[in-house]
Amino acid sequence: MTTLGQTLCDAREQLGLTLEEAERATRIRTHHLQALEDEAWDSLPSPVQARGFLHNYAEFLGLNPDAILLQYVEVLQHRRSALAAPTRPVAPAAPGSAAVPVRRPRWVSPDLLISSVVVLAVIAVLVWGVGRMMAGFRARTLEEAGGVSLALPTAQLTPSPTPESPFSEVLAQPAAAPGAGPTATLAPPPILASFGRVNVQLVIERRAWLRVVVDGTEQYSGRAEAGELLEYQAQRTIEVVTGNGGGVRAFFQGEDTGLMGEFGEAVVRIWSEGGLITPTPTATPQITATQPVPATGTQSTGG
Repeated sequence: MTTLGQTLCDAREQLGLTLEEAERATRIRTHHLQALEDEAWDSLPSPVQARGFLHNYAEFLGLNPDAILLQYVEVLQHRRSALAAPTRPVAPAAPGSAAVPVRRPRWVSPDLLISSVVVLAVIAVLVWGVGRMMAGFRARTLEEAGGVSLALPTAQLTPSPTPESPFSEVLAQPAAAPGAGPTATLAPPPILASFGRVNVQLVIERRAWLRVVVDGTEQYSGRAEAGELLEYQAQRTIEVVTGNGGGVRAFFQGEDTGLMGEFGEAVVRIWSEGGLITPTPTATPQITATQPVPATGTQSTGG
C-alpha cells in the first residue's frame, strides 16, 4: 500500500518538479515539503500547520485534499496506537500510601473531530449540489410540458387602446394559445408609494419577450417567464415593449390597466405622470421612381 509521503512524492515527480520549484509555487519551505514526503511529522511546527501544508501541497499537485487529510489522520492514529504503552496490572496500594491517579487514553482526539467535521461538510455540499441539480431538472421538465398560466383578478376597467407599433414584425414572439391549461389565481401586487413619480408593475401571465426603458435607460431586456412580477419607478417616463401583449398585465400607479394586448401581438406602451402616451408611429420613406430622361439626338444637315 502506498504511504502518504510516497503519494506526494510520486505526484510531484510525475509533474517533473523539484522541491525548489514546488516551494516557489506553494510558498512552503523546502524542508517542510521534504518532511511531508518523508512523513517526518515531528519536524513540522504543529499538527495544525501540518494539515495546512498537506492541504495546499495536495491542491498544487492535483490530488484530493480531503482524501490526503483523512490519510494523515489515520497515520496519526496509527502512531498513537503504536506508541501507547501496554496496560500493566496495578499492584494494590500499601496501607497508608497515596493513590497514584491513572490516566486513561482518550478515544476521541482533536484531529479525529476535525476530520469528521470536514467529511460531514463535504457530504452536506454533495447533498446540496444533488438537490440543486434535481430541482433544475424538474424545472426544465415543467417548462417543456408547459407552465401553469398565472392570472390576477381583474376589476371592471376599460383597457387602454393598444397603439400600433412599427416594431410588430421584429418583436412578435410565439405565445401559448389562451385557455391552454389551468389558470392559477394570485393576489394583486402591492401598490407602490407614489411621490410624483411614474410607477408601473408588470405581471407576467404568459411567457413573453420584454424590453423596459426607464427615463431613457434600458432596465430590462429578455424573455420573462409566467409568474414573474416586475416593478419600475421613474421621474419622467417608462416605456414597455413586448412581443406578446396577451401575456403581460400592466398596473399603472397601482391600478390594473388590463392586458397590454392580444396573444402574440407586439405592443409598445409609454407611461408618464399624466398617464398613457400614444407613441408616434415612424413614417416609412417612400421611394419615388425617377423618370428616364429621353436621349436627345443631334440632327446633321447635308452639305
